[in-house]
Amino acid sequence: MHRLLFSDASSFSFYFAGSISEEEFRKIVPDYIGALPCVDRGSKPRPDAVKNDIRPLFHFSDLEMEEPLSVLSINYTNFAVPYTLRNRILGWAMEKYIDSKVVKEMRVKASISYSCGASLDISRNMKNPSFALFSLAIVAEVQPEHGLHCKRLFDSLEASILRKGISAAELSGIKAEIRNAHDVDLKSNNSWLFYMENWIRFGLDLFSDYDSVLESITPESFNQFVRDILQGSTKQTYVFVPKGVKQV
Repeated sequence: MHRLLFSDASSFSFYFAGSISEEEFRKIVPDYIGALPCVDRGSKPRPDAVKNDIRPLFHFSDLEMEEPLSVLSINYTNFAVPYTLRNRILGWAMEKYIDSKVVKEMRVKASISYSCGASLDISRNMKNPSFALFSLAIVAEVQPEHGLHCKRLFDSLEASILRKGISAAELSGIKAEIRNAHDVDLKSNNSWLFYMENWIRFGLDLFSDYDSVLESITPESFNQFVRDILQGSTKQTYVFVPKGVKQV
């Protein structure tokens, strides 16, 4: 099927959009598109054929474009923990907790109307499969003048999380969310394939004790897990602001 549909580029139509002049575009496209194989001419490239068939469709230079936003990107990476059911659940709970705090502090309190949130990736360390690598990403798109303000908000939020931690009521709500999501996952074939793969390859049971492991997590153990990741990870912070926009 792949050969039938994709091995012959002679029938392809390519559309490109970007901040580049037609003259510059004509210089680079033949080297890339012209080198693709076509069944009716073997595998020999024909840059001239491509070059002569470039047709600009629209010019946007005179149009009023969308106002660029400021973007805050904070990443915590390279934190390894034992790959266990407990740590997977703690990771999911942390994602929900941080995400709710980010949304509340940045979107509600700062009246930021654009997207913001946190996501946590849990993947096996291929060099040592008994450990998992955690990476936490916080991204917020904000009004152009609020990029640095947004960073200050998160710095304050991070300090508050480390100082106060989660309450018993907050943790109870997150546990209920995780339990409901798990019940839904049990109806998915992909979830069962995931459980089977972990059992066969690593001898890890991520199913049988799910409820008891979830209930065993206390505010104290959760807060320690969060502190370990926030303080023990490699942290990278980026603030992208539109050129010429004064920050508040």
